Amino acid sequence: MISNARAPATPGIDFIAHHALQAQSAQSVFDALSHRFHCRWRLGADQAADGQAVAAVLLDHRAFHPRLRKSPQGYRSLFHMSHDLGDIGLYGDERLDDFDVLLVPGPAHRDAARAALDRHDRIVEVGWPKFDPAPLPGDHAAFLEHLLALPQMPTVLYAPTWPNTWEWRELIPWLASMPCRLLVKNHILVDSGKPFPPGEERRYAECRRSIDAMEDHVRGLASANCLVAPASMNLCALFPRVDVLVTDSSSCAMEFLPFGTSIETGRTGAGNDPAGDFDPQGSRLCAAVKCLGFADMKARMPGPEAFLEFVATSRTEDIAGAESVIAARPIGQIGAGAAAIIAAWLDLFPAGTTQFDGEARRRFAALRRFWR
Repeated sequence: MISNARAPATPGIDFIAHHALQAQSAQSVFDALSHRFHCRWRLGADQAADGQAVAAVLLDHRAFHPRLRKSPQGYRSLFHMSHDLGDIGLYGDERLDDFDVLLVPGPAHRDAARAALDRHDRIVEVGWPKFDPAPLPGDHAAFLEHLLALPQMPTVLYAPTWPNTWEWRELIPWLASMPCRLLVKNHILVDSGKPFPPGEERRYAECRRSIDAMEDHVRGLASANCLVAPASMNLCALFPRVDVLVTDSSSCAMEFLPFGTSIETGRTGAGNDPAGDFDPQGSRLCAAVKCLGFADMKARMPGPEAFLEFVATSRTEDIAGAESVIAARPIGQIGAGAAAIIAAWLDLFPAGTTQFDGEARRRFAALRRFWR
């Protein structure tokens, strides 16, 4: 869930995302800017200027917003932020040349953006705002309070992106038999009440069936150590209480690296060939992410003692690996730093001024160096 705090100030800034989980990647930026500017979320495809904002921050894929452009009567400034740590190729795949500033999570995205756009200016490493604490809705806050009150013990978070693999039918019973607390957190692929993407209806419907069955299974275990987290919760809010994250093929494995050990199975649920269903994401982009299928995990951890040893000795906290993807920024201040960049740009170019003033660009470049 996203908050929509607003301040009665101008100019307006639109934050554009496809759904609420994308929006979590910039919620703390939104909150910081709302102290000075009139900010609003615009969720869903085909967003365009409507005269109420002079700037837009895009988290979604530009292809879903064909009318998004700069104009004197609409958005005078465009900013880009990625919602996906693993989507390094977006800078070459999408038309971002006219964006004023690209706010990237870290060195890997920075280098990809520089190469794709053939420029080094106005590409700023801001870290990962999704790490910042943000106000949680009541049920999310209650779940987190409950989790924090439980006795400390090794904790595994299973967070699949593509439940239509049904790999949970093997993984969850095995993990539940180990001496650990098991959290299960689903990925919301679309917001409630929204249609599935055209052409993907069958796959998404299968995901929905699998999610319902998986959550019912975990609740049916009736174990205090097996918990289902709210599906729309910010996954990063759970990280400080987790030792091992297990996923299928997801950039959340890289998100978790500053906190513990990340494992991905590489499954995607794509196509009709289970033998060919293998396309890991995090481990291909960052060597600190372990790629282990179910058979590999059982071989590495054949029993409770081996499981506990794995948790104790393989905890990566691979700072170098994490920082190759996520620039190190103080948690709690990441969104404020990104917001300062956006605000500085808007202050340099108020309504009626040109964006091609050399001195203004030099002043902005000096500010950018602070975040390198």
